[in-house]
Amino acid sequence: EKPRINLRRKVINAKSENVFMIDSVMGLRFNDPRVATDSLLCDLLADPEHGFLTQELVEKNFATRVYAGCDAGIDPQLETVTVAAAPGLSVEKIEELYLKALQKFPAWLTDQKVQRMKRL
Repeated sequence: EKPRINLRRKVINAKSENVFMIDSVMGLRFNDPRVATDSLLCDLLADPEHGFLTQELVEKNFATRVYAGCDAGIDPQLETVTVAAAPGLSVEKIEELYLKALQKFPAWLTDQKVQRMKRL
């Protein structure tokens, strides 16, 4: 199957206090030379304590938690970023806030932040 270029949106209705939004892309294999960079960028973006999305969404009370799974595998697998929306926020609103935050990520990313995350 060809890699997707456009967003694919799937909504699963469930009984839950919070809306969960998950963004996924195909991950890398262990032997890919970009694995270390990919892992570091994933942590910078979505680390639950120090990541950009935690600052943009959790600290501003739009989400209760942000986390990611970006581990390389023997076979390709999905890398995911999960956002647990604050109670009362719709999936459309948290998706909008998430996409706006992603646009700000490159400007937030500095060498100082990269070096700090490498030490954690």
